[in-house]
Amino acid sequence: MRPAIKIGILAMVMIARLHAAGSRKAAMADITGAFEANSGVAVRRNFKQSRLLRQRIGQRESTDIFASTNNASLANLADRTTP
Repeated sequence: MRPAIKIGILAMVMIARLHAAGSRKAAMADITGAFEANSGVAVRRNFKQSRLLRQRIGQRESTDIFASTNNASLANLADRTTP
């Protein structure tokens, strides 16, 4: 993996955190693979049931992308995070 940004002799490695439903694993592998290849940003993938991922994100687990197959999980999370 090549660093996305080089700063002098130090390199900053950028990582995107993906939480996605297990049923979307194959599709997300294609998407994230292409993203990594084109951006230089690594993707840390976490596949589980949408409900479990929503709970973890709701408890403030860091995530950049949440791909759910359950619209209720998305709506519930949006309701909890909207000021």
